[in-house]
Amino acid sequence: MDPLVQVVTLELNNTQPADITIDPIPYSPYDPFQEKVEKTCQKLIQSAHYRSHQKKLLIYAYYLGELLQGVLPPAERLLATQSISDYYKRVSIRVYDLFSMYGIEAIYRTIC
Repeated sequence: MDPLVQVVTLELNNTQPADITIDPIPYSPYDPFQEKVEKTCQKLIQSAHYRSHQKKLLIYAYYLGELLQGVLPPAERLLATQSISDYYKRVSIRVYDLFSMYGIEAIYRTIC
C-alpha cells in the first residue's frame, strides 16, 4: 500500500483525542435550504482566505457537502446552489464523501 494512503487511513481511523468540541453548524435547522447553503458557503469562503484556518475550511466544506448530498430534489438543489462555484461544490462533496464514513470528528483529529 502507498505510504501516503497508509498515513491518511491511520489518521482517519484515529480516535484520539476523545474529547472533541465540534463547531456548530453555521445555520439554523429551520432556515430554508438556500439560506443554509449561503451561510455555509460564506463561512467556507471566509475560512479559505486564511491559511491558519485549514480545519475550519474542511469543516465548512463538510457541512456544505452534507447539504449538497441531501435528499432535496435535483431541480431545487440546482436553484439553491447557483451562486456557488463548481469548484466549491465538487470540493465540498468530496470532503463530505471522504469524512462521512468516519464522522466530522475525524476532521478535528487530522494533523493539518
